[in-house]
Amino acid sequence: MVDNPVVIEEPKKYSFVYSRLALPLLAKLKEFATKINASITNNITDETTHVILAPGSDNKAIITYKFLKGVAMNLWVVNFDWVLRSLENNKVQPEYCRGQIVNDRCSCDVGSLEGIDRHAFAGNTSR
Repeated sequence: MVDNPVVIEEPKKYSFVYSRLALPLLAKLKEFATKINASITNNITDETTHVILAPGSDNKAIITYKFLKGVAMNLWVVNFDWVLRSLENNKVQPEYCRGQIVNDRCSCDVGSLEGIDRHAFAGNTSR
């Protein structure tokens, strides 16, 4: 009889990049990051897990370099509402869009962009 090894899952590590957040929203993001032991960086790296977008008018995402790079790298690209929902529920909420965009907004009903090279933008760290 062969014993099945016990698999211990490590806690998920989060690394956030934000785009165009006003200071009050940045403070909320920092509060959330502290609660879940996440890092916040200025530039997207190989460790980045989420691009946090500022809420635009009519809740459409504002297209920025970080937004496009996050899509190209198949990262979680989430609206700031995700941060607020997570804080309200005292736990990380499910993400709904990963690296998908249609008609200037993040969309979950289109094919994944998995075929795009994650490192295509690796050398450019500008906004």
